Amino acid sequence: MDLKVQTFAVKAFVAFDMDSSVFEIAENLAKLKIDAAPVINRNGDLFGIVTRADIIQLIASEASLKGTFAWEVCSHELVYVSPDDTAIEACQIMRDRGIHHLVVGTVGDVVGMISSMDIIEKLLDPDVAAALLRADAP
Repeated sequence: MDLKVQTFAVKAFVAFDMDSSVFEIAENLAKLKIDAAPVINRNGDLFGIVTRADIIQLIASEASLKGTFAWEVCSHELVYVSPDDTAIEACQIMRDRGIHHLVVGTVGDVVGMISSMDIIEKLLDPDVAAALLRADAP
């Protein structure tokens, strides 16, 4: 069973322009039922990541969701993993950094994103669980 990050990574994901309003992002995250999305700059390069937690903090500060932009609330410290890293290594990085989302690839070559929930959902898939049990059998 291949437990590499590339097996778990989301390759097709929505990204937001750095000038998108937080209101627009919140609307889309809710509609798509996702917890985070990358933010890109004017050149199309990855600029940061905005999460539901970022939006909740903004709401708690009573700032305007429509008057605040992605670049103002997104996390700029992006953590990258290789597609060939194992899911366990990705989990350890997320645990050690206290984060739930990783960028898969390199600064110049992003191939996807992975979250702690992506890994959990994949591991709960009956076919994956059965394959893991077979792999662990003596």
